[in-house]
Amino acid sequence: MPSGSTSSYAIAQGDLGASRLELLTQLTWQYSLRFLRKQISLEGKQCLEPGCGTGAISAHLLKLLGNEGRLTAFDIDPASIAQAKQNIPDPRAEFKIQNLSAITPDDSEKYDIIYCRFILEHIPDPVDVIHRLRSLLKAGGLLIAEDIDTRGFFCSPDNEYFQQFAELVGSAISVRGGNPRLGPRLPAIFQDAGFIDLDVEVVLKLIIYGCPFSFISFFSFLFLSFLKQH
Repeated sequence: MPSGSTSSYAIAQGDLGASRLELLTQLTWQYSLRFLRKQISLEGKQCLEPGCGTGAISAHLLKLLGNEGRLTAFDIDPASIAQAKQNIPDPRAEFKIQNLSAITPDDSEKYDIIYCRFILEHIPDPVDVIHRLRSLLKAGGLLIAEDIDTRGFFCSPDNEYFQQFAELVGSAISVRGGNPRLGPRLPAIFQDAGFIDLDVEVVLKLIIYGCPFSFISFFSFLFLSFLKQH
């Protein structure tokens, strides 16, 4: 993708987005890791990571892939890819600039696993993207997706600033053509694309504030699905 291409991503990228991505990884990776390990061993596999950002998740995937595994990771943002290359100078990893919506089948590059995390919510046509990603899987390959439903953002007791934050996140995604409530649609989208052996988990991340206890914030809603190519 040319560096001048326009991104549909609604939240800051590059240096501005790096700290946010790292925090998100710290809060949620334990659940992602548990789900990944339940599905398959990644050791020695060829893995594709669309929308890799600055490589916060890429580093964790490389640990799971072992010495013989390989990771191809891409993002639409040149600054994010530059930072990922600097952060992870690993010969097993290839970072490149690529538009997820412009993927075309390439017989020379097929993957055992495609790991798509918090990306589809930003895509105006996720169905088209899923079909494109499916074409990059080896026979019997796995596509693992995680996404959100912002209706799950809440706190107790009520807090108007948190409510404004939740509304702004949803609006920022929607205004760029995305869907902040995409999570529950994933099973239907993937089944329509020809995937089988569906496995779904819903994870509720709670953060407790205050001493003595006074506040519970429901920080994130994760919708995880495992899909196997027919």
